[in-house]
Amino acid sequence: MEIIDGNKTVCSRCDAVVPLADAVVLERQNNKDMEKPLCEGCLEIVGVPKGYEVERDVTYLER
Repeated sequence: MEIIDGNKTVCSRCDAVVPLADAVVLERQNNKDMEKPLCEGCLEIVGVPKGYEVERDVTYLER
């Protein structure tokens, strides 16, 4: 997952720049290296696909 300006990321669905405080990350349950950052709006549309889990607080990634 790419961090921009130390506290933002890009939604993997709509390409919006989102503060980490407002972003969520979909992670594969069997492969934690596969992460997809999403904005809240895209999470509502996509939901949580089978085999994925949601990490809602990713502020620890701030630089």
